[in-house]
Amino acid sequence: MNTRRGGQAQREPARAPNPPAPFIIKTYELIEDPSTDEIISWNEDGTSFIVWKNAEFARDLLHLHFKHSNFSSFVRQLNTYGFRKVDPDRWEFANELFLRGQRHLLGGIVRRKPAADVGRPGGSAPGRDAGALSAVELGAYGGLAAEVETLQRDKRLLVTEVIRLRQAQAGTEATLHGLQHRLDVTEARQQQMVGFLAKAMHHPALVQQFMGGAPALQRIDDGRSDEGSVEDSVAGQGAASSTSTAGADSGVTGGAPPATTSA
Repeated sequence: MNTRRGGQAQREPARAPNPPAPFIIKTYELIEDPSTDEIISWNEDGTSFIVWKNAEFARDLLHLHFKHSNFSSFVRQLNTYGFRKVDPDRWEFANELFLRGQRHLLGGIVRRKPAADVGRPGGSAPGRDAGALSAVELGAYGGLAAEVETLQRDKRLLVTEVIRLRQAQAGTEATLHGLQHRLDVTEARQQQMVGFLAKAMHHPALVQQFMGGAPALQRIDDGRSDEGSVEDSVAGQGAASSTSTAGADSGVTGGAPPATTSA
């Protein structure tokens, strides 16, 4: 019986190497493309690759090879396949089987199981896998750092824009206050002119006095002239006229008698 099992084991064909995962193949081909070296490329010895411009990488390249344009999602995928972040100051990743010119090794790169399922047969539910992988990724090297940095930059831009708008609003309010003051002054002058014209229509003598010189207008503008003073002025002119007439009559009647002709 044991011999039969041994014979069956010997007759089993050798297993073919696992084909590389589509994510690994696409990433490898993307790095191998020399036209994108300014954005993503191998390091000098070909043992790791560097994303030089993560914003351009997400905007211009990711959607051409994957179903998304999210750099954080790309980083999380790398983490699930065992890549590690080499340099904390830049986006450089490495895997011992992901090497320049060693395409045949890519089949050995497989997805990592969640830490809770290591050594336990059967695995876990798909829903738990996603949460565990996300937690591992965050603990490893902060795959959401790029997204957080983008949000912080947007916040700074919004704060700057709000400050600029507030300054512009303050300048506009100052201009409106200045225009309102000028309008108030203009309306006050118009009211003074209307009041003067109303008085002039009721007192023609005032118009004659105004036409003769500016002092009367100045007194009206200063508020020192009223209807009483106008009447006094008219009365004074009347008295002067009466005195002049009386003087003329006195000169005619009170003079020397006419000369008589001697016989």
